[in-house]
Amino acid sequence: MFTGIVRTVGRIDERIEHAAGDVSFAVATAAIDPAGIAVGDSICVSGACLTAVEVTPVGFRTDVSAESLARTMLHGFAAGRRVNLETALKPDTSLGGHLVSGHVDGVAEVLARRGDARSVRFEIRAPEVLARYIAEKGSVCIDGVSLVSGCVKARVFGEQGCLLLAVADADGAQNGGSVSGQRSACCASVVMESRWGWLA
Repeated sequence: MFTGIVRTVGRIDERIEHAAGDVSFAVATAAIDPAGIAVGDSICVSGACLTAVEVTPVGFRTDVSAESLARTMLHGFAAGRRVNLETALKPDTSLGGHLVSGHVDGVAEVLARRGDARSVRFEIRAPEVLARYIAEKGSVCIDGVSLVSGCVKARVFGEQGCLLLAVADADGAQNGGSVSGQRSACCASVVMESRWGWLA
């Protein structure tokens, strides 16, 4: 589990394609001490929960399954790509943000971006399957950043759910550089998904 509060922005140093159809990434990060990473640790990489399979002097290596490639934007990540990073919660960790699973539910699209005082406001179209999990003032995770949905403009917008999101810090994570037309990993609120599961 994660909070959706990005700890640092790292970089993919290497992408390795495997014959089976999956890939491996070598991720470098100056802000996360490799000594604090163990093989088997879960690390949120731009919204997707990945497992460290090797610790390197500058970061870690991780494998990305065919399932993860199909459900996220990781299939398009190449060497040099900057990524949002967060290590997993521990029992004694301050929550700070929202509960985020890192199990990407779908891909959202940034429709518009505009400044709003010292924040940036994004209009984002989320997949229809996630629409019922998104509530006004609820949380949604975009590329590993947990955001509050400022308002839900339409529960159904064509074949998509549509919402308006505000980002408090335009510089702290990769979302600050998001532009119209960009596609991003989207995770619904764990609490909302659980509630719907209980009611189903």
